[in-house]
Amino acid sequence: MMGAPSPPPNAVRQMIRTAFKILLAILAILIILVGGFVIDGNLQIAREEVAPAEQGAPGQFVTHEGRKLHVLTLGDPMADPTGAPIMLVHGFSAAGYATWMPWAEKLHAAGRSVIVPDLLGFGHSERVTEPGDHYGVPARARQVLAIADALSVTTFDVVGESYGGAVTAQLALSAPEHLRKAIFMDAQIYPQVIPLQKLRRIPFMGSVLTWNSIAGGPNGFAAIRCRTTGDCRWLDLSKRKNTVKTFHAIAASNRNDEGVYTRIGDIKTPSIVIWGSEDKTVPVANGDRLARELGSPFVLINGAGHVPYFEQPDKVAERVLAFLGREK
Repeated sequence: MMGAPSPPPNAVRQMIRTAFKILLAILAILIILVGGFVIDGNLQIAREEVAPAEQGAPGQFVTHEGRKLHVLTLGDPMADPTGAPIMLVHGFSAAGYATWMPWAEKLHAAGRSVIVPDLLGFGHSERVTEPGDHYGVPARARQVLAIADALSVTTFDVVGESYGGAVTAQLALSAPEHLRKAIFMDAQIYPQVIPLQKLRRIPFMGSVLTWNSIAGGPNGFAAIRCRTTGDCRWLDLSKRKNTVKTFHAIAASNRNDEGVYTRIGDIKTPSIVIWGSEDKTVPVANGDRLARELGSPFVLINGAGHVPYFEQPDKVAERVLAFLGREK
């Protein structure tokens, strides 16, 4: 039985040329779409990032190593009933101090004095667009200590969330005499792969990806929070001048955190680890490891994600206050 006849060679070549033209057309359309996305995004960044970081700051400024750091205090830091106010060290967010609000007010309402700093490059603190050691974890810890010193605070409790957890660990290792107790909340301490990290370094496109995911773009967490809760402080601070350039500078800087995650067992500060059971940003296994290496209790907040104090504020405040105590 004979099979179907093969198409003539000319017909095959024509089919290949047609398919190639279709692929080229699709590629051209994709390039136009991506190009339009990149151009429009960069234009929006230029239009939106105009207000200086310090504009509208509710707290005070401290100058450290020639750069301005913003800090908000709730209550008198020198009048805390434990003798040690609570220092809240935020995670990797352009919004800085605002990420703790209004949860910080719960701690204050319970009778505690609270210090809410903005790390360099975040919140109302100065945006520095050059990479360098000033964006490393040791430098972040020095920034916190400089703020405490400016407030005449020698001893404090510290709560570090996400990236702030690494800063908290650095404080416990390099300046334990200043810490009374420490809380690590969904702490980003151990090395892990960060999605889209390499793509964000691509010129022009990287700026738009950064803006649209972790800065002031429409699909970032700050914009989503603004739309869903009506609290747009995060979004406002994510659109301050040079925010995207600052994020790129931070990404290009060495975290210098090897001495932190390799020395967790050396920390002697009384500590507790609190973690959202549904955290998709920093695995729960990292929290379990941290608690084991610290020799500290591990508290899971069931149903919460990476920011448990935002998702279950009352339960987290209760856990934090119970551990820190209320008296000297």
